[in-house]
Parts: sequence; C-alpha cells; structure tokens
Amino acid sequence: MPNPENIEPHKFEPGQSGNPNGRPLGSKNLSTILREMLEEEIDVVIDGVKTKKKFKDAIIRKLMKKAHDGDLKAIIEIFDRVEGKAKQELTVQTEMELKGFKIAAASDKRSRGK
Repeated sequence: MPNPENIEPHKFEPGQSGNPNGRPLGSKNLSTILREMLEEEIDVVIDGVKTKKKFKDAIIRKLMKKAHDGDLKAIIEIFDRVEGKAKQELTVQTEMELKGFKIAAASDKRSRGK
C-alpha cells in the first residue's frame, strides 16, 4: 500500500484541461473539414454543359462513369457502399510446437463483413 505522504496532490485545478497544449479551441478535425469541402460547389461539365454541382456529386459521377466503363474496382466500391460488403468466411488452421510435440489447433471459423 502506498504511503500517503509520498502521493503527489492532483496536478490540475478543477475545470483545467488535462492537456492544456492540445488542439486549439475552434479548430476542426479532418472529418469536419472533408465534410465541409464535399458540400462546396464546383464548376463541372456534364454532356457538354457547364454547371455547378457539389463536390461530392462530381466525385460520385466520376465513380459511376468509371463503373460504366467497366472498372471493376469502381463497381465493387459502388455495391459495397449501397449493399454493404459481402460476408466472407475465413477458416484459420494453426500449428504450434510445445516441448517437441506438434499440436494442431482446431479450425477457427470467423465471419467478416455484414
């Protein structure tokens, strides 16, 4: 049991942050900045007509065009976002050596995805 005389008193006053040099108040994290940027409007050309669209709409259009042109990664990305990733079952077989004896562990089935 620690000696109460050796215990330091609490270093921070009530209401004082435990990390005074942390992220400044009012600063934005990466997710917030990305979400704001995705909402910004940009000039795009659709079927030869210049128009304004949100940045996220332009990205989706590019992804859809790639999928339409046969890009398998784009197709998979679209379906994963809309339908969720396909369930994938993994079987893991392990062996270990214990005091000169090899022991095969039982199969471990795990499911990944939805």
